[in-house]
Amino acid sequence: MRGNRSFKFRYANVAATLALVVSLAGTGYAASQLAPGSVGTKQLKKGAVTTAKVKNFSLSYKDFQGGQLGLIYGYAHVLPDGTVDEANSFGVTKANVNHQFGYCFLDLDFPVHGVVLTLDGEHTAGEGTGVSLAWEAPPSDCSGNEFGEVIPKAANGQLIDAGFYIAFF
Repeated sequence: MRGNRSFKFRYANVAATLALVVSLAGTGYAASQLAPGSVGTKQLKKGAVTTAKVKNFSLSYKDFQGGQLGLIYGYAHVLPDGTVDEANSFGVTKANVNHQFGYCFLDLDFPVHGVVLTLDGEHTAGEGTGVSLAWEAPPSDCSGNEFGEVIPKAANGQLIDAGFYIAFF
C-alpha cells in the first residue's frame, strides 16, 4: 500500500518552492543584468564587508591605512647608509630619516609611543661579533624636530652603520 500515496499540497511545500524560485530568479537577474566589475566600493553599504566574508590571506599590508593593523602606525626598512627601502616601508620615507651618528627620525605623521627594532641581517659588525640597537627618545645626537634615534653598536660599544627594521606603535 505504500505505492498508493497521494501527493498533497501543504503550506510548507508551497512556501519552500516559492522561496526557491524567487531566490534563483534574483540571482539570475543580477548575473544577467550586471556587467563584470560593475559592483565596487560605491555600491557597497557600510559594514557590508565583514571579516567572515574576506578570504584568508587575500589582503596585504598595502590594503590598510596607518594604525589599522593593531597599534602599528608606521614601519621602515632602513639601510646602513640611512636610506629607506620605501617598497618595504609604510608611513616612513627617506625624508624622515637623518643619518648622522645614529639614525634620527623626524617629522613623522603619527604619534610615537614606542618602537620595535630588529637587524636586517645584511650588516657588517666591524669589530666584535654582536650588534645591539637602542632607541633613544628624546635623541641626544639629533637636532630639530626628531622623535627619536636608533643607535647601532658593535659588541665592543663602537657605533656602526647597520641596516634594520623599525615599527612604530
